[in-house]
Amino acid sequence: SDSDSDADGCPLGWISMPDGDKCVQVNTEELSWLEAQANCETLGGNLVSIASGDENTFLYEQMVAASPEFNSMWAGYTDVEEEGIWVWTDGRTRTYTNWWTDEPNNGDGIEHCMLMRGPARTAGGHGKWNDHACDGTDDRVGVSMCQMVVTDIDPGDDADADADAD
Repeated sequence: SDSDSDADGCPLGWISMPDGDKCVQVNTEELSWLEAQANCETLGGNLVSIASGDENTFLYEQMVAASPEFNSMWAGYTDVEEEGIWVWTDGRTRTYTNWWTDEPNNGDGIEHCMLMRGPARTAGGHGKWNDHACDGTDDRVGVSMCQMVVTDIDPGDDADADADAD
């Protein structure tokens, strides 16, 4: 049957989070944090938010599966509005954090966007978080992960298909 979504309720090309309330997708295009967030918004979501250690591990594994070459992956956490006050782009409040040693440090006074340290990081801290310049697209960053809340997904053609199946 022609379907725009997988059985788990996520659009094709998206992966269901273990708790089932979000779909995620890795974007391997090298974008700044601002470009990555804008890209996620055009897809109907935001850069990914991370609510627990289990979610962090799952998302890290998705990054590794996409490529073991990745240095870092953008996520939807920023203190660009007010230094030191970190907020998720989806507007939800969460208490979980997973900062790397001595992070966030607002290096050079310009690091306001969060990345997850990737498998290619020689210094370690894989899966840990760093703050980074939001416009950075150097070899340290690039890939990003979008999320979409399942209840926000338009069922599209699937609803019509069910109605026609008498």
